[in-house]
Amino acid sequence: MIAESTIKIIAVVAVAMFSVACSQGKQPELENELRDIATRFIPADASDQTHASGIPWVQISFNALRGPDEFAVPTELMARAQAAGWAVCQPSTLDWVSYEDHRVSPSVYTRQRTYVLYGENSIITLLGTYYSESEQAWRRESGASAKLTQQGVIIVRKSDEQEAQAVAKEHNLKCDRSAKS
Repeated sequence: MIAESTIKIIAVVAVAMFSVACSQGKQPELENELRDIATRFIPADASDQTHASGIPWVQISFNALRGPDEFAVPTELMARAQAAGWAVCQPSTLDWVSYEDHRVSPSVYTRQRTYVLYGENSIITLLGTYYSESEQAWRRESGASAKLTQQGVIIVRKSDEQEAQAVAKEHNLKCDRSAKS
């Protein structure tokens, strides 16, 4: 059930991002601006970076070795953005969303965490996802000192604060309103 709701949320966000970006067009200067914003959130230890093409927003995927409860994008990068005036929307608990994804065969155990940032008339969605063959395998793999491969995704597009709040709400995120807009 969690998997279906997460998939629906991601689909709604993708359609909204596509609609807004198509109406705005993606000129080279806009793409460069969005790419500059996105690269601020790529961790120094990121590997296997992939820059998606043919879409009307900037999306960068990467891998990073992290502990089981660490997020792909270091907290200091988000704190730096908040100090620069970005609003940070984050999960209200330390829990990750976890589910068995039975849409693929064999099924995959997925743990995911999402953050949304808003500033500079842009919205940033940060995703961190761990994949394992099962919940039991995850428990074995994620020992106290384990560093596991986490897939990070950074999505940046132009947006307004109202839409950023709606996206945060869809992901059940709590926004820190103390940051400057």
